[in-house]
Amino acid sequence: MSDFFSGKVAFITGAARGQGRAHAVRLASRGVNIIAVDICRDLPAIDYPNATRADLDETRDLVEAEGAKIVTGVADVADQAALRAVLDEGLAHFGRLDIAIANAGVVRYSEDDDPIATWNDVINTNLTGVWNTCFLVRQPIIDGGHGGSIVITSSTAGIKGTGRHHHRDRRYRHLSRERHLPDAASGELDRRTGHVS
Repeated sequence: MSDFFSGKVAFITGAARGQGRAHAVRLASRGVNIIAVDICRDLPAIDYPNATRADLDETRDLVEAEGAKIVTGVADVADQAALRAVLDEGLAHFGRLDIAIANAGVVRYSEDDDPIATWNDVINTNLTGVWNTCFLVRQPIIDGGHGGSIVITSSTAGIKGTGRHHHRDRRYRHLSRERHLPDAASGELDRRTGHVS
């Protein structure tokens, strides 16, 4: 069966488990090759364990079980140079980029012992990391000349709030920033930018 997605390439942050893994496996089932990145270490102010390298390896195995190819890499989305290195490795391997899913995100659930550290970890991942992802994928999608999609995942917390200001503020900023991303490459690229809460 012919599929619109077959042969395309997706770059997915936060891909070691959860929604990121689900996006990777679903796209792989449609014939999309994957560039998967995750931090694979804990952040000091976040009160639950982050994904591990073993989780990222499991995503790799699940994608390959769908018949797709995958390049995996470990990087903090807040570290633009490290994120670029993973993207560049995937581009060298696959030669194109069609889809980017800025999915990596964190939140603190318990009371903050150090609100500044929590703010920094959440904003670095959820805001700076999303900006880095969108910034880095823009040119490869343009250079491909065949259009593409940038998807920013978020949460309904950006609309109704959670009481956790750093999480809520990030989600609201996604809603407002995503509205302006299409203007950034006006006329240069047949692509869509979307926000999923």
